Amino acid sequence: MSDNIALAILGGSGLYNMAGLTNIEEHDLNVKLKKIKEFLGDACRVKIVVRFHGRENAHQDLGARLLEDILCEIKDLAVIESQLASERREIFVIVRSRDEQKSQ
Repeated sequence: MSDNIALAILGGSGLYNMAGLTNIEEHDLNVKLKKIKEFLGDACRVKIVVRFHGRENAHQDLGARLLEDILCEIKDLAVIESQLASERREIFVIVRSRDEQKSQ
């Protein structure tokens, strides 16, 4: 399944939104991880979102597991700003660059 990368600068705060679905293919996930690492390299905050559609709502644990896998991949570059949160039909987490933390 093809999954488009949804990027949006929210309110000029340097917060980038990376949205995906629970049934994302490995290549698409790697593309999103590459973009997340780019944004973190530029000292930006990134909101990683997993959206659920239809019957996927019954399996939100799969979405949480996907987010945990993503966080493991970027643990060297990122600090978790807000823990996993659930809102209606999506689960999200906000991360920021480790470099940003050192400069503050």
